[in-house]
Amino acid sequence: MVGCESTSELRLTPERVERARVRVLDQLPDLDSPSRDMIRTNAPKTAFVGLPFGGAYTFSWTISSNRVARLDVNNSLEHLESASVRIQE
Repeated sequence: MVGCESTSELRLTPERVERARVRVLDQLPDLDSPSRDMIRTNAPKTAFVGLPFGGAYTFSWTISSNRVARLDVNNSLEHLESASVRIQE
């Protein structure tokens, strides 16, 4: 069964959100200052998709009218340090 859970069910602590934010900023060093400020000051949109063998977490920050900085974590929020980061247009 596949399901989506709300942010409140993600057990997102301020520390985990900050770790995600740091990961995104570290992996995207060439972002312009306004985009970096958007990531630093705004809360991310979050999502979780549960699967029988684990799950996938997504953190995303809108950084312009047509771009989103996105961090995808598979299986566990403990793996934030190795999560993939990308710009989605």
